[in-house]
Amino acid sequence: MVLIQSLPKIPKEMLKNLLAQKIEFRITGEEFLSKRGIIISNHLDIFDLLIPLVYLKQPLYLLYDEKALDGNLVSFVQRFSYFYFFSWMSEDKIEKTLLELTQNSHLFVFPERMPTKTGVIQPFDLFVFSILLRVCRKNELVLIPSGIDGTFRLSELSSLWELLFHFRKIRIDYHVGQPISVLESESDEAWLKQEVEKQVYSLSQHPERRKKGRILIKTSAREL
Repeated sequence: MVLIQSLPKIPKEMLKNLLAQKIEFRITGEEFLSKRGIIISNHLDIFDLLIPLVYLKQPLYLLYDEKALDGNLVSFVQRFSYFYFFSWMSEDKIEKTLLELTQNSHLFVFPERMPTKTGVIQPFDLFVFSILLRVCRKNELVLIPSGIDGTFRLSELSSLWELLFHFRKIRIDYHVGQPISVLESESDEAWLKQEVEKQVYSLSQHPERRKKGRILIKTSAREL
């Protein structure tokens, strides 16, 4: 896994202004990011990295799977202090690192790990999700579901050609949902993972279904 620190304010604004020439970005539910927590999102394309690193105001760390990056790019970013590689770390060491970093910053995670090849959200990685839950509970953080729409296959050659040489802007929507408290929930991790998956999928497709923040408690009733 790769941990990337968000850009400083000045280069972030410069890059945002540059992208504004080709990308129309819209965010809804930004007020829900006021609570310190772990932001979880669906993963459509490598361009998804732009959203937390460029468009979000909050200081954060982005947790990403280095397998989804080109090997040369991995070697390149290792030269910068903004990037931390801990694929060699044990699970306990990863958890300890995340506990320290989330004391004052948000954590942005793609639990699918790899971008989808079909556009359909994939099941979250249970190993990653388990660590996130423990960090949430120990640091008293909330889980913040969110959904990206508009980046699917954006890094493909045809899309890049349109992005660079056509006048039409590409629209990217990012929807943030109500924070979820898992501090008092005793439900098993697999069930919690499925519940958060549903909310992330809903936000990426139907943000009007944004749910109220609540403690996730397993019941026999089906919640729509």
